[in-house]
Amino acid sequence: MSSAPIKPVVSTSISGYLHLANQTLVIVFSSGSMYGYEAVPVSVVEEFARASSKGKFHFMHIKGNYDYRQLDQVELDTLLKDVGVMIAANGTSSRRILEPHEIAALMERFPVLRMMF
Repeated sequence: MSSAPIKPVVSTSISGYLHLANQTLVIVFSSGSMYGYEAVPVSVVEEFARASSKGKFHFMHIKGNYDYRQLDQVELDTLLKDVGVMIAANGTSSRRILEPHEIAALMERFPVLRMMF
């Protein structure tokens, strides 16, 4: 595995994000609020990850272009359990769904993930 499911970012407005197997992009804002954007293609998530300004990219290319809803911790936990998280393998575009025990292991290995979710 080459990356953790929840990817922290350097941004004044966004703390991190993750992309679920059902193509829901979860964005965690610096305020602590979480939003799920539906049907976001991998290509858009990859552009978001490369963007020098995550907040600007979100405003220009995600917000208003995808259906979304605010998520609370229970909803996020349910999504993670029911859907799984997409993880790039060795930097390629191939993906797989993480099992719940793998997500728990990553949260154990990277304590910062527990603080975000």
